[in-house]
Amino acid sequence: MNKEETTNTFKKIDEVKDGEQETKIILVHGFSNKQLIDFIDYYKKNKDLPKTIFASVTKNSINMKIKDLVKELETEKQAIEKAKKEV
Repeated sequence: MNKEETTNTFKKIDEVKDGEQETKIILVHGFSNKQLIDFIDYYKKNKDLPKTIFASVTKNSINMKIKDLVKELETEKQAIEKAKKEV
């Protein structure tokens, strides 16, 4: 993936409060699974970047208001973190 593809397709959508920490969200659309995985892997290799929720536009989310999508993503994040602690 080149810089122009990244610039044209990745959008920082919103920041939501997560206690005292701000959560970053990157919402993508039109990427193949491989392109998305490659981008996430590249992002995670840079330890200076903040923890981020990555989401891909779906048939359901494309019609959602951003504030509702952010709320849903935060809820999913909390459920995943809780499940990890229980394992």
